[in-house]
Amino acid sequence: MAFKIELHFSVYDDVSNIADWYEQRQAFLSNRFLNELNLFFAKIETHPYSFHYYMDNIRIAVLKTFPYCIMYEIIESENLIAILAVIHSKRSPYFILKTIEQRV
Repeated sequence: MAFKIELHFSVYDDVSNIADWYEQRQAFLSNRFLNELNLFFAKIETHPYSFHYYMDNIRIAVLKTFPYCIMYEIIESENLIAILAVIHSKRSPYFILKTIEQRV
């Protein structure tokens, strides 16, 4: 079954803010972050069930090099993967929960 990835509109802000932060540190870090993020988006698209559940129907994919995770939901009835957030992995569970609740 082929899934289509759809990003919540706030994910664009998440990614932009993270990339800007890395760009201010060292220019190449921003590109490395975006490359790894796109690699994980592709992994999620091709193997959406291979990542762990975070809560209810929300799954989490943790980046390898950068301390960020992708929160997403599989909507089988629409063949859709909804990317809900890209969040720093050290954020509090409360912050993550509130962010996801606002975006579901």
